[in-house]
Amino acid sequence: MEGFTNVIDVRSLTVFYGEKKGIDDVNLSIDEGEIVLVGGESGCGKSTLMNAICGFIPHIMPARISGEIYIEGKRINSPVEVARIVGMVQQEPDSQFCTETVEEEIAFGPENFNFERKEIENAINESLSAVNAKHLRKRKLVELSGGEKQKVSIASMLAVKPRVLILDEPTASLDQKSIKEVLDAIRNLREDRKITLIIVEHRLERFFEISTRLILMENGKIFLDCKKGSLEYDRFKKDTNKDFEFRINQSRKEYGNRNVISVRNLTFKYGNRRILDCVNLDIKEGSIVGLLGNNGTGKTTFLRLLCGLENIQEGSITIFGNRYDSKNLPKVWMIARVLGLVFQNPTHQIFENSIEKEILFASKNFCLDLTNALKTVEEYEKKEGVRRDRHPNRLSFGQKRRLNILSVSSYQPRVLLLDEPLAGQDTKNVLLICEVLQRLHENGVTILIVTHEPSFARSFCTHTYTFKDGKIVEGCDDEV
Repeated sequence: MEGFTNVIDVRSLTVFYGEKKGIDDVNLSIDEGEIVLVGGESGCGKSTLMNAICGFIPHIMPARISGEIYIEGKRINSPVEVARIVGMVQQEPDSQFCTETVEEEIAFGPENFNFERKEIENAINESLSAVNAKHLRKRKLVELSGGEKQKVSIASMLAVKPRVLILDEPTASLDQKSIKEVLDAIRNLREDRKITLIIVEHRLERFFEISTRLILMENGKIFLDCKKGSLEYDRFKKDTNKDFEFRINQSRKEYGNRNVISVRNLTFKYGNRRILDCVNLDIKEGSIVGLLGNNGTGKTTFLRLLCGLENIQEGSITIFGNRYDSKNLPKVWMIARVLGLVFQNPTHQIFENSIEKEILFASKNFCLDLTNALKTVEEYEKKEGVRRDRHPNRLSFGQKRRLNILSVSSYQPRVLLLDEPLAGQDTKNVLLICEVLQRLHENGVTILIVTHEPSFARSFCTHTYTFKDGKIVEGCDDEV
């Protein structure tokens, strides 16, 4: 495409959270039809910049700003002024939903922009088709997996036909098949609708083939801005386009064959939809188990059943010798003492108004000694470079995720369940999470990890299983 016209112009933009700068003197121009890939470590200012462009900062999210932002040549003063031009798919889909069903959610934007009924119907069909999610149309949002919610969130923005679309970590919770579908949808949007796209991602290698420009941020500033085909772009692509590789410490302690969790003939349905179908699985003490499979195959549901957050319908679950079934349901508070769960959405697991209180929360509720939890507070404060009195909701998505993991592990459950712990993490912080999990493993903790990263599962886990067609089969999802 030739003859781009400027659609976004950011001039000397600085955003303050209290006295701390979220972004610092940023200047940026984006032309019509570009696909701009934005990267950088967690907390470097990527999401802050996007929220400022959309007008969320400072009008919805509390912050002070200096500098100017122009959209299609007009200086913006509120989100309302840009809502019809710029759409943003946020990092956490749940925070963006306003209705109960997929159909209602997709229609919500067009209805508010006074689309005609026929236009709304067309918008629903076209946007769901774009992300290969027409089969979700009649479903309730609460029944969707994290990846399915991600697709619906993207579709809801496409429905209002924005001229600029910002995607914040659009593939963070998606399986390999869905990632390809999203990439195809993005490519088609540029070719068919001439949409300008800004993609904020940690997994940059997924987008090199379709992006036209790369921007990298650090400490609130842009330190690299290069076009596709440039020497800088090609060099960074070569260095980054490598698979994740993780290795467990070869000196790890070996464990016996004792089963800490045994699942027998477990079946679970949402309405008429059979999610799990007569599933059997044994989890060995001290193992690290990777649970893989496409979005919506029952991985999160399985973890929730283990923890008592979903009621057993058919079959049984035995945890450390205690057998549970539909007539003898586990008490959540009793299970939580031995099985710690890290949720898929980190915001859903924030209970207190400071980092310190959040990490101490579980230990206090279980009336445990606080020594280990207080050490964890010091560890988080040192590694993240944030004060312990900071509100968790002011942390980035990745920082919240790491806080969740440390908060749950700090009360020392015997089994740790993690739902997509690598989502929204850059390589540096993936390695930090692996260090924490390695340490827990060496102390005898059994670990179950839901992940869409086959290479991680093969390298880091002692056992891998894939959810497919209601069953659980041994091996990674690209092997079964």
